[in-house]
Amino acid sequence: MPNRIHGTWRDDSLSGTDDDDIIDGRSGEDRLEGGDGDDTLHGDSADDTLSGGDGNDRLDGGSQDDDLIGGDGDDTLEGSSGSDLLSGGDGNDSLDGGSQDDSLYGGAGDDTLFGDHDSDLMDGGAGNDLILAGEYDGGSDTIVFGPESGHDTVDGFSPVRDEIHIGGVPLEDVLLTPTGDPQIWVLTLDGVPDASLTLDFTYYWDTGVSLSELQGQVVNDDDYTLPEDPYATPVCLTSGAVVDTPGGPRPVEALRAGDLVATYDAGPQPVRVVLRNRIPAAAMAADPALRPVRIAAGAFGGGLPARDMLVSLQHAFLAWDGRPNGKGEVLIRARHIAEEMGRAELVARPARAVTYWHLLMDRHHLIRADGVWTETVFTGPEALAADPVLRRIVEGHGVGRMAARVRKLLLRKHLRRYRGLALGVGAPAGATFGLARGGVAA
Repeated sequence: MPNRIHGTWRDDSLSGTDDDDIIDGRSGEDRLEGGDGDDTLHGDSADDTLSGGDGNDRLDGGSQDDDLIGGDGDDTLEGSSGSDLLSGGDGNDSLDGGSQDDSLYGGAGDDTLFGDHDSDLMDGGAGNDLILAGEYDGGSDTIVFGPESGHDTVDGFSPVRDEIHIGGVPLEDVLLTPTGDPQIWVLTLDGVPDASLTLDFTYYWDTGVSLSELQGQVVNDDDYTLPEDPYATPVCLTSGAVVDTPGGPRPVEALRAGDLVATYDAGPQPVRVVLRNRIPAAAMAADPALRPVRIAAGAFGGGLPARDMLVSLQHAFLAWDGRPNGKGEVLIRARHIAEEMGRAELVARPARAVTYWHLLMDRHHLIRADGVWTETVFTGPEALAADPVLRRIVEGHGVGRMAARVRKLLLRKHLRRYRGLALGVGAPAGATFGLARGGVAA
């Protein structure tokens, strides 16, 4: 039986257990976190924030303006009334904005997005998504589509009111092709065979839509810039981190595009793009996802790291699991090192702004910063789906989608079973297993 947790009529902050939970915030502005397990979260009235965490969760924001974050697993998010923000995360998710103007971000996986009433923004993200527009609701929906979107379908598209936003892609690269049905067209991008957007406006009586009329419904960043998904967290180092290069250690903020850095298993490699993102203290106070993780000098053991470090929550470090039948070399996120291993600290209230630095290279690499091996930016489908700004920058600099991480990513549940990992280092000399590249550790 699931655990039942009830809030009060005031503003509550409620967290679930590792099992299946039912959490009811009731009235008041509530923050509900499901944690592990298949959870059901009800926001009820007022402006609520619901976070499902791991597992297949169901989130219902209730009335008013709510933020719903699905996390891992196949989640169901229902905004109900109010102007809501829904972020599915990983997995095959179902998002229903409900009434009023909503923003829906599917994330990775094959998602279903239903804008329902009024004017909605819908971004399916990576995967093959089904987007259900509002049909006769009178609103004007914005459908986000790009080279990494997969093969998506928009059912109920209005060729008069709805728009398709293609980010930084030039309008001349858009190809619109009619099918055997005059009310179904397919949008593709020149030179991008793995992405298509099927536009089905069968619900509309006008079968005489012309190519020029449809072209008028396609816009890009030259027309306007889309809002970012606020739950896209940076994956990067911060000012002051010292990176090994062939010419000696250099502060990350001194690196420029074209500079060589030392990598773990590919020798010196050039940095393609250096990205800088300054986060004010007020923004971090309002959004915990933007706050850094502090790692004290020597916290990993063996004098590592060489100095105190600040990194983003999602930033990953190399680790060695040398147990018999262990996983070998893996990546572990900084947040999990703090929460599951106790070897780092989540910064609760940063007193000043933090500047994050992203190092983007031709593929995912391990570099040494402050004496420990850590990752560069990974531009896999889930990362690009979660971060529209990163997606546009990658497209603008001609950096392709990365097929695999340089090492497998260890999940939180594995850390709960075994925490005796060597952090910040790779395999000792003579090791012959666990050195393969990949995605997520099984």
